[in-house]
Order: sequence, then C-alpha cells, then structure tokens
Amino acid sequence: MALAYLEKQIGGDNMKTFLRVWILILLMTAWGIRSGVSFAQSAPAQDLIEELKLFSRALGAIMEGYAGDVQARQLFYEAVRGMTKSLDKYSEFIDPEKYELMKMSMAGEYAGIGTWLKEESGQILIDRIKAGTSAEKAGLMPGDRIIAVNGAELAGKTAAEAGTL
Repeated sequence: MALAYLEKQIGGDNMKTFLRVWILILLMTAWGIRSGVSFAQSAPAQDLIEELKLFSRALGAIMEGYAGDVQARQLFYEAVRGMTKSLDKYSEFIDPEKYELMKMSMAGEYAGIGTWLKEESGQILIDRIKAGTSAEKAGLMPGDRIIAVNGAELAGKTAAEAGTL
C-alpha cells in the first residue's frame, strides 16, 4: 500500500534511488544484528523487524488517508529527526539540503551575516561574530537573541536550522 503510493508520488529514477537507500538501510540493519551490533541493544532482531513493519504500516496509512498534502520525504525526515531528538540534547538530524548549506558555511563559501549561533534554554543566541561582517557592522553582539530571520520566526527551530535560513 505504501510502496504503490510512494512509487506514484516519487516516480521513475527517484523511486529506484529511494528504494535502493531503504534496501541498503535494511541490509545494514540486518548485518548489524547478525554481527551482534544492535541499534536497540535490548531488542532482539524480531522486535526490530516488527517495529519496521509498524513504521511501514503507519507511513502507508498516512500517505493514503491523510486529508491534507503530505510529502513522503518530509515524513521520513521528521521520523529521523524525532529519533535523534529522543537520544539526548546533543543529537540532531539535519536534512541533506540543510547539511550542504552548513558545509558551505563552514568552508567559508556561504554569504551569511557572519555569526555562529548556539542554543540555550530553548532560545537561539549569537555565540560569536566574525570580524568585518555585516553582523559586526549592524552592532550585533554575542549573547543577542535571534527571534526571526528574514521574517521567519525561529520558535521551535534549532541553531543549525536557523543557520541555514
């Protein structure tokens, strides 16, 4: 059910790539379990398989039955984001598009305002300012709270997400 919907939505070569990635993930999971390395150390292999089936059924039900517009990729990203967020406050999922922007930013190729951001008590703050940048010229200071970027409010966003806006 979910597979037919995904094929219709994603289509063609994108569907082949999508399926290859998921087959690779399943093979890596199976290899890890066979090698004694378990992603959920207390759960045996059968439990993991049942959890994956549950995920597949939930995805299928959402894709088929949700009244609004829903994108499979966004659902996957949010599922992975939820998994990493449940680990600890340091673990975070960054989707591939935002990751590429972050890599460019770290390599000095990104034309940002010249700040490094951090999260503190659910707020996004300026951690450091690069000398000679528009942030310095505008008078921004370390510790300043960032509440919006280009009119987009940052409530619920991480520092990494804010840095890509």
